[in-house]
Amino acid sequence: IKRVEIFGGEPLFYRHAFESAVLRLFERIQDLTVGVITNGTLIDERIMRTFESKPIWILLSLDGGKERHNEMRGGFEKIEPWIPRLAHQGRTTVAMQAAIIDDLYNNICAIWSLGLKRVYINIIENYGWYSTEDVLKFEHEYEQIVVGMLRGEGELTCALKLHEMLK
Repeated sequence: IKRVEIFGGEPLFYRHAFESAVLRLFERIQDLTVGVITNGTLIDERIMRTFESKPIWILLSLDGGKERHNEMRGGFEKIEPWIPRLAHQGRTTVAMQAAIIDDLYNNICAIWSLGLKRVYINIIENYGWYSTEDVLKFEHEYEQIVVGMLRGEGELTCALKLHEMLK
């Protein structure tokens, strides 16, 4: 075992169980990395110290800057205090749903401006939800994001993976 992924519901709901399980895994398995998918609202100081002290990769669900995130799901104020430390530890990627296409580029830029430089756009499969116009908007926004990435604003990890696959 070299990597363990922990996801939910919300894996931090039982903080002490999460912390205990992760620390035991690291004690027992050398060269282990752990991935956790979280919305970030239940991070506390102990969890943050665990994130900072162990090779834990975080996939953080954010929908953009404060206004957009709160419009979509709320709770930004619970995540906001931890963002500088999550950005500094360098193992955080933001997962963003592409359900709302308008202003996708500006919302990615808002995330990049927080210091969270890696964003993965989770494209929701179209079950008749999107019109042709929506798809064209998405393509335009996605192009802007890729150009922003090429300018060094941040990374769009889904585009980088696609590029590597096509190479």
